[in-house]
Amino acid sequence: MLTIILLVSAYLITTVVKDGHNMWAGDFALYVNQAKHLSDGNLQEAYEINKYSMENSIKEIGPYLYPNGFPILLAPIYQLFGLDFLKMKYLCAFFFLLSIPVLYKVFKSNFNSIIYAFIIIILIAFNPHFIIFCDMILSDLPFFFLVILSFYLMTLKNSVINQVFLASSIFYAYFTRDIGIVLLPTLLAYQIMNKEKYTSRKWIKYIPYALFVSAYAIIKLIFPSGGANHLEMFFSGITIDRIFGNFEYYMLLLSDVFFFGSLDFVLGLALMLFTIFGAVISFKQYAYFIVFIVLYFAVLLVWPSVQGVRFLFPLLPLFVFFGLKGIQFLIEKIKVKPIIAYGFMCIYLLVFSVNSFGQINEYAKLNTNEVDIPETREVYEYLSSEIPSDATIGFIKPRVLWLFTDVKCIDTDLDHFDNSVADFLLLHNGSDTGNYQIEKQFKHFVLLKK
Repeated sequence: MLTIILLVSAYLITTVVKDGHNMWAGDFALYVNQAKHLSDGNLQEAYEINKYSMENSIKEIGPYLYPNGFPILLAPIYQLFGLDFLKMKYLCAFFFLLSIPVLYKVFKSNFNSIIYAFIIIILIAFNPHFIIFCDMILSDLPFFFLVILSFYLMTLKNSVINQVFLASSIFYAYFTRDIGIVLLPTLLAYQIMNKEKYTSRKWIKYIPYALFVSAYAIIKLIFPSGGANHLEMFFSGITIDRIFGNFEYYMLLLSDVFFFGSLDFVLGLALMLFTIFGAVISFKQYAYFIVFIVLYFAVLLVWPSVQGVRFLFPLLPLFVFFGLKGIQFLIEKIKVKPIIAYGFMCIYLLVFSVNSFGQINEYAKLNTNEVDIPETREVYEYLSSEIPSDATIGFIKPRVLWLFTDVKCIDTDLDHFDNSVADFLLLHNGSDTGNYQIEKQFKHFVLLKK
């Protein structure tokens, strides 16, 4: 059964993964650029160029550098094949597929029937949000795998080698996305609730913390600290309005994920409340999962920007898990015949899968490549060869332009162009050009000179 699910999921991924990339996902460009500079041995240069870009842009876009865990995974692909977006996407898809059997191992022994574990697997493996996201070069799917792997490794017997593997998984999750740090208090909660597991050779349980601190010190010595401005963004402007706004946003997304694309706050809230119910009745056994959910979701509520379902990826299987715990409790309390309960679950899974396959099929028909097409290549080639190497270009997606041209770029617009550090401004055709000189007219863009 698990093999069939994996094969179907893999097939669905092949239908949506395409060459090129969506230009509006500018985060991918920084990840790839970091991989490029890691391969070339000059990550410090990438740090300085992007810091210049972020500090001179009209709005906050992102960190000076992302954590280097994901770029390190991309670097061998760049080293061997250059800017091969297809192979980079399949790397992300590979981590997603790896997550599925690990999810099964995490949950299969936590129910009185294996059917519940397969429900979780199907809701993740066939989920259009996960499948379609395989068409993006972003860190979320490798991070998702590392989080699930960490959950699994926590449950293994207390041995030195297992604790070393656990430390590696937790650290690399953090090295991939900063929010991975919440796995440390999650581990602490697991150790507290399973004290009997550590009665002999108690010192072994401290290995993950010692190795994490050691690895953290090493990366601070080796790599530039690219997240300084990200921390400033995180702590600036935390307000009640932001918290409630983010909460409403993620409730809508929960509804979208599990209720067939329906953006309904009430449905999302109902799912959250059912998750809380399941968590309360199984608190003693799964407190560590609850610690992870609370800390991770708290970060999402105060985060200065919302980024779609991808930020929820590590939480989704846990929401389903506790939701099913609540369902299992009610079935036993009101004495519903298992065959009836399983029948309703099968109907839901069938409707969910049909809806998912429909969304995936619609996405597969789309041409999502916006960055590597003849119209943009014309722009890249001109900027790379004709613009002075010390010039700065203003563009709505500076990190994408920098990736393809190696020219310094910032985010600015016509209103701010005159007072910016930009020497040139690249706009889409049809935009107001003011009184600036047109340096070059392209098919879909126009380049202005200050």
